[in-house]
Amino acid sequence: LLRAKMHATGTSPDLHCGASGLSKGFDRPLAPPDGLDVVRSGKNGSNDNQKKGNAVSTRIEHEAMVIGSAVREHRMAAGWTQGELARRVYVTRQTVNNWEAGKTLPDTQSLRLLAEAFETSMDDLAGTALPEIERAAEARHELLGLLARFAIAIIGCVVIAIPYMVLRHHASDSIGDPENSTYQGFWLLCSMLMFACAIWGSLLRSRIHRLMRKRDMDDAVALMRFLEGSPKSSPVPDTFLYRVVLPHWNAVWFLSSVVLATIILLIALLLTI
Repeated sequence: LLRAKMHATGTSPDLHCGASGLSKGFDRPLAPPDGLDVVRSGKNGSNDNQKKGNAVSTRIEHEAMVIGSAVREHRMAAGWTQGELARRVYVTRQTVNNWEAGKTLPDTQSLRLLAEAFETSMDDLAGTALPEIERAAEARHELLGLLARFAIAIIGCVVIAIPYMVLRHHASDSIGDPENSTYQGFWLLCSMLMFACAIWGSLLRSRIHRLMRKRDMDDAVALMRFLEGSPKSSPVPDTFLYRVVLPHWNAVWFLSSVVLATIILLIALLLTI
């Protein structure tokens, strides 16, 4: 830059002053570009959240092993098989096996039934893991409620779409005809209902994603494992659901939407013929 400036102005360098100025310039630390501190702080915050999520996952895995050992010890002391214990707490034998192996954590209701079956307290079975189990159960209950309402919103849009298409056809044919204005009224009603279901579904989807980020769930696989009560570090089941459907959930959702929209259009065309 100095040579280019001297060449443009036609001046010669002052070696003494220039060397001093250059040395001072190079000795001074460079200020970071604007916004770099914000990016660094954002990355640090993301790393901190990831570390916290990993720490929580490790703690849950340890607590699952501790609870599983306690369940096994109490069951063997009572002289019961896994099937007998499963019948007493209203679950399957595989569920009891998963508890004892530390693959999944019992929810609060199952933990209460286990304590009653073993004639002990929930604190004796869960220990320090009880608060985390209760928090996870509350989050799981909230997430299931959101997913159920989201499914209702989607079903509502699908159910309303068929009469919407049929009424739209009749409403377009009855424009300017006061005797057939009823079609237009019902068509407008279906339009508003579809719009309301779409807005409701969008709000529920945002809440679901926000809750997933709060619980450090990155994709559909993590969501399903959380609903099942499986620690993150436990092996992923080798099933069609976990191998094909959940890892490609966005593609599955898109294809399902296209197929559903095609079916709705075909039904609407058949009803308008």
